[in-house]
Amino acid sequence: MRDSLHENFLHIRSLAKEIDKYVIHANGVYAHLETNIAGMLAVSIVATYEDIVRSTLIEYAERNHPKFHTYVSIDFERMNSKINLSDLHHYSRKFGLSPWESEGSQKDLTTFQKLLHFRKPDIERRLNRDLYMSYNNLFKWRIAYAHRRFSMATLKEVYTTHHVAKHVIKAFVDAFEQG
Repeated sequence: MRDSLHENFLHIRSLAKEIDKYVIHANGVYAHLETNIAGMLAVSIVATYEDIVRSTLIEYAERNHPKFHTYVSIDFERMNSKINLSDLHHYSRKFGLSPWESEGSQKDLTTFQKLLHFRKPDIERRLNRDLYMSYNNLFKWRIAYAHRRFSMATLKEVYTTHHVAKHVIKAFVDAFEQG
């Protein structure tokens, strides 16, 4: 799973670099083009996240039982953007990840929430951005562009936000590797 994760994030990075080479960053005539391309990049990033989540769930099911793998492969063939934070929390419970049992922790939390809880302060300190807000912003930009062909985000905003938000996906993959 880790190799696939790295490969997917590398693809996003190289795509953003290629786009950045050719898009003129200007407030004038080309500003509309830049925001449209930024919207397309947000759509691409979220689609990549969907693929990572789907692959993670399928690989986890495969490690557990052949019938479970078959069921999950069919059930999660199309994610259709079902990867917001509450969806990821739901999958971690539904797939039976280890519970997070510590004094003061809420009921029904799993390894995924534990990893996010302990990683979040460091990520936010290093990157100077809110982890959950960054993750949610990518979805807002994706929806705005995919459904209304509208984007207010710049390429830099989309890529910088991905640089923070990808840590949610990393925690999800790590939690499913731990079980």
